[in-house]
Amino acid sequence: MVLQTFRSLVVDDESISRQTVGFALIQEGFSCVYAADGEEALRRLAVEQFDLVVTDLRMPNKNGHALAVQLLKEEKRPFIVVHSSVDDPRLTKDLLLRGVDDIVYKPTNYAAFAAKMKSLVERHREVVRPDTEKNVPQPVANDLAEKPATEKTASAMVSCPASPTNRESVEERRSDMTILASQETIAEQVCLLATQLETSPEELIAMISQDAILTAEVLHVANSATYIGNRFHSNDLRESVLRLGYRKIGEIAQNLHASKLPLSDQ
Repeated sequence: MVLQTFRSLVVDDESISRQTVGFALIQEGFSCVYAADGEEALRRLAVEQFDLVVTDLRMPNKNGHALAVQLLKEEKRPFIVVHSSVDDPRLTKDLLLRGVDDIVYKPTNYAAFAAKMKSLVERHREVVRPDTEKNVPQPVANDLAEKPATEKTASAMVSCPASPTNRESVEERRSDMTILASQETIAEQVCLLATQLETSPEELIAMISQDAILTAEVLHVANSATYIGNRFHSNDLRESVLRLGYRKIGEIAQNLHASKLPLSDQ
């Protein structure tokens, strides 16, 4: 018997899909609660806490996109995964930029999906510790949204700065990157770009490609068992960036930068 350690909410208007996802997650130690649409999911979330929310996109009453956007505003939010047959690049980019943790497209290898969810939720729980809010964990990309944009600390060059409240033009940001190039590593600049909503995949890819080690690490992580799922192995950097999402890219860049610091600076 598998010990249940995580709570999950599966949101889908199709009963078979809900039950199939739930069954797979239960095999990996999740306990599962179900909702047929976004409104029912929010009622559940108002009275219960979940480690994971898996939501379809096309649903009546409140669709999955609206549900995800609302959950992302919560301070103590669950790990959010979109599970859908809607494969729209623009929608994918929007969801990843907003902070959705992962997107998995149907048809699904459910055993691989559930194993991946367990691994990702375990990481998420290590990073976000609701019971110890005052003990801030080591800065990784998942914590960026919680840091004030004006925060200045001695580790500011190691951790990624929060997204600015005012929207800068692409030209201004490129100018800023040129000025900072002499002071920051490529990894630091990638970390910065990954936190800005205005950053396009092309901008991020162009910056990553300037660092061979960072490029290799992104491709390696994107093709690892955790992220590849039922996809094929790929050496395409753009596909890898979209597969991982900006948040994970920022985490990889930040970790790579930290590993290059002298011991006295770490």
